Amino acid sequence: MAMFSAPGHRDTIWSDVKGSVVHSKMIKWTGGVAATHAIGKVSGAAEVRTRSLELHFSWNSGVAEADAESGKRVWAYKNRPRYSLVLPPGTNVEFRIKEKSNYRFLAMEFDPEFFLRAAELEHLGSVEFAET
Repeated sequence: MAMFSAPGHRDTIWSDVKGSVVHSKMIKWTGGVAATHAIGKVSGAAEVRTRSLELHFSWNSGVAEADAESGKRVWAYKNRPRYSLVLPPGTNVEFRIKEKSNYRFLAMEFDPEFFLRAAELEHLGSVEFAET
């Protein structure tokens, strides 16, 4: 299964990310998907345009020299032990990874309509999701 920002992921525009994935697991349901990956080592760059609401979580026990840029906002990982991103539908993000090693990554993608139904907010019709 393709990891977010890796070649082959549906939202990846371009990518030269290379590395080793120790294992991956994924679960799909109508309206969403969740995938977890244990990563040995990875480096490279990628550009992604999200189609769904995406939640990303990472737990680092190795090296994390990378950053992500969306619009004028830059997130620098700088060996933080954990981080998360919330990416609304239609977000463009560029990932630049010098090196990330020995970390775990969880990505959850939700169709906005599913998210509204699950939160019992479908009466709103639409909602604006804020990038964090």
